[in-house]
Order: sequence, then C-alpha cells, then structure tokens
Amino acid sequence: MSAASWSAAILATIILAFGVRTRKQAFWLSLGVGVALLLAFPVVFFIFVATGNEAFLAATPTAVPHNWMELRASWETGQAIRFALQLAALCMLVLSGLFETRDDTSERVFPRTRWKAGDCTWTLLPVSIA
Repeated sequence: MSAASWSAAILATIILAFGVRTRKQAFWLSLGVGVALLLAFPVVFFIFVATGNEAFLAATPTAVPHNWMELRASWETGQAIRFALQLAALCMLVLSGLFETRDDTSERVFPRTRWKAGDCTWTLLPVSIA
C-alpha cells in the first residue's frame, strides 16, 4: 500500500471514531483501530521495514550488504508486527460494527437479501438494483 492509502485509512478511522463518539464501545474500538494503524504505519514500518528496503534497493547482486542477515531479520520482524497490528485493527473494526448494529435497528441498517426471479429485483446490502 502506498503512503496515501495508509493516510486515508488512518484518517477514515479517526473520522469513524468521531462519528461514533457517543457510543462508548464502538468509539473505543474505532479509536483502537486508529491507534493500531498508526503503529503499523508509520512507526513500525520506518523502524523495522524501511531500513531493510533501502539497503536492499541500493544493493547489487554481486555486492549485498554485509549485515544482510540482520536487515532481513529486522524486515521480517517488522512485517510480522505490522500483520499482527493490521489483524487486530480489522478485528476491532468488525467488533465496532457489530456493537453499532446489534439493536433493533439492525434490520433497517442491513436489510435481508431478497431476490425475485419474476421482476428481476435484487435487494443487496445496502444497494437495490431494479
């Protein structure tokens, strides 16, 4: 992902947290998503991953960096940490959505899927195609 898409994802979770600020569970989970994404990028990325990326981009097939094992270990560790943070962010985002739609209005927010073969009307989440 590019830096612009990371920035957009982080900004979207901050806007989401602001939007659900009156609902405690959804707010704290949405805020947790933003924190996890802020840790995954730029913090973990620039500490663990970017150094290895720069060293290997500057290397040639005949002249690899002398500390390539350390760089590789740092790069792999950074990627594993970023994966864990992104997975945690996804889980918190799903939980936030579940807490947000668990009351009686869930049918209104997420209508059931209906399909009628006769008039070719499909009702999907949340768009209707007629």
